[in-house]
Amino acid sequence: MNFYNSDLGVLKRSSPAKMSKRFICCAIDMILLLILTVLVFSGVFIITENTNAYKKNESIVKNEIKYYEKFVSETHIVEYLDNNRLSEDVIAFQNINRAIYLSYTLFGNNKILDYYIDNNHEASIYGISSLENDNISYFYTQYLPKYDVEGKILNLNGRNPIDYVFSKYIESIGENAYFMFTFDKEISNTPVLNSQISYYIYHYLYIDGNDNAGKQGEHYYNIFAGAYASMLKEAEELLINSEPYYSTHYLIYKDAYNLQARQTNLSLIVSLFISYLIIILLPKLLFKNERTISYKIFGLGVINMNNESNKWYLVIFKSIFGFLGSFIILYIAYLFPPFNGGYNAMITPFISNSNISLGLIILIIFIIGTIINIIGLFTHYHQNALNLLFNDKVVDTHYLDEGDNDDKFEGKSY
Repeated sequence: MNFYNSDLGVLKRSSPAKMSKRFICCAIDMILLLILTVLVFSGVFIITENTNAYKKNESIVKNEIKYYEKFVSETHIVEYLDNNRLSEDVIAFQNINRAIYLSYTLFGNNKILDYYIDNNHEASIYGISSLENDNISYFYTQYLPKYDVEGKILNLNGRNPIDYVFSKYIESIGENAYFMFTFDKEISNTPVLNSQISYYIYHYLYIDGNDNAGKQGEHYYNIFAGAYASMLKEAEELLINSEPYYSTHYLIYKDAYNLQARQTNLSLIVSLFISYLIIILLPKLLFKNERTISYKIFGLGVINMNNESNKWYLVIFKSIFGFLGSFIILYIAYLFPPFNGGYNAMITPFISNSNISLGLIILIIFIIGTIINIIGLFTHYHQNALNLLFNDKVVDTHYLDEGDNDDKFEGKSY
């Protein structure tokens, strides 16, 4: 038998392929397609990143990131260590220790043996909570008034900055705020952890996180840390949307980044298209009867309901749907360089001046593809929606039907 013959005579006598076997073949083709796409993209992206348009956008993005890092580091709501940005959780941890130290200083009980803090204790290395040391307090009372003396950023509604800080704590922590904190300017300009809460958190962090006190401390720590992280995010959002930074820097950065991401995504799609031609379409045309590499290995083929091969132009037309369906492997492709598991470019607008991202497109394709193939579980010849549309079926040459070609699968169990 010639490797490139259609074997139409055998296919005519073959029974419809099981959906499970079709799924395995599809998975093999997708793996091969993914491997080649990643390899092709490594070359295509080199070309992309050397274009003038990409270089221009990359330069804008880098310059704006440098400006932002310098700009935001002055606010204390964002911190950098060795040029790496600290997470909100890390900053929250530092400020919780400062709050513990302040609480101990004001309300400390030396009679509790395991609750003792001096200047050498680990809980004291971040300092004591104050308007200058607490990140949120500094931002709202020290930075913003100097940054915008006209109050365009921060609407205090007649409150002084310290009262505003207290209100942010109460708003973020919720019903536990008054139980966990003392809000009294005569005691401190920053919210103060109540002594028992401070002790529980201290016990959780430095003594034992598994006993009753430790579990209580973990509960209060999570409340405090979550609230503090949300306050940091809210403060940064406030800063990003402030003028003149938003108009003169952020929008420029965002436009350049989106253009850069769009160029990268287009390069990835071009790489997928090239790979699809090689891995899927070319074998379908060479092996006849729409056989991909996996179909050839597993003995599957496609014929129409008149037991004839589909015309070549129909194969190409059907492959357009197959190419769109292959977009789902791009999720995996983002695990490789230059993305390295970062999906920011995938969620940026893929179409200019819209909220449509490549990630959204892939999600829609995945949902549609799932519906298309589920239909195959309920049709007589295991035809999915595309098979029904093009009036064809996938058959398996390992199961030949020697009967009278009626609509029964004689001697077979599917």
